[in-house]
Amino acid sequence: MRNIGQSCPNIGVAPQRQRRLVFIERDCFAHRTLQQMMETHAPEWRLEPFRNPREVIDEVASDPPTAAVVERSIGVVPQLEFVFELKSRIPGLPVVIVMPCPESQAVLDALMAGACGILYKPIRPRPLLHVLEALCRGKPALCPETQVALLAALGPKRVKAKSFTPRQHQVIEPFLQGKSYKQISENIGIGQGSVHTHITEAYKKLGAHNREEARLKWLRLQ
Repeated sequence: MRNIGQSCPNIGVAPQRQRRLVFIERDCFAHRTLQQMMETHAPEWRLEPFRNPREVIDEVASDPPTAAVVERSIGVVPQLEFVFELKSRIPGLPVVIVMPCPESQAVLDALMAGACGILYKPIRPRPLLHVLEALCRGKPALCPETQVALLAALGPKRVKAKSFTPRQHQVIEPFLQGKSYKQISENIGIGQGSVHTHITEAYKKLGAHNREEARLKWLRLQ
C-alpha cells in the first residue's frame, strides 16, 4: 500500500514537518493499534494519544494539531458533546469520530456536531489512509458506507432542482464544491452579501445545516 505522503505533498504544511494527529481515547490498546498502522502506512503523521477529554481541550487549543480523532466512548463526557466543545474552541480543527458501525442517525449526529469524517471499528489501514488523504486535501473524509448511511438519515427528497432560481444554481454549485464567498462573488459578479443570501435560501430549501449536508442533499436532486 502506498505511502500517503506521495499523493498529497502540498497541504499548506511544510514538507519537513511531521503532521500531528491527536487521538482522544478510552484505553491504550486502541492507540497502540492505530500507532502501528500509521508507522507502517503514514510515517509522516505523529500520533499523540490523550485519555482525559477535559484536559486535552486546553492543551490542543494552545498548540493545535493537524487533526483529531475521537473515540466513540471517552469516559463520562459524551462523544458528540466533546466534539462540539472542541470545535467551538478550535473551529478550523478537522475532527474524525470513531464509531462501531455506520448507523444512519449516529452518522448524521456526528456530522452535525462538527465531525468531518468517520472511522469504523476495527480501524483498518485502507479506511485510515482514505481519512488521512482527505484531511491532507482539506476535504470531508466520508467513505462509501458513511455516505449511504447519511443519505438514509436525510430521508426522501423534499424539493426539486427546478425549485431553485438560476442565480441560486450559479451560487450553490461552486459553493458546494468548496469555493469561498469571495471567489463566487468575483466569478459571477455579485456582492458577497448577495452570495450569502442565496446560499442561506438554498440551505432552507434543502433543509440543510452545513455544507456537507447540503452537498449530499443537492447531489440527490441531480
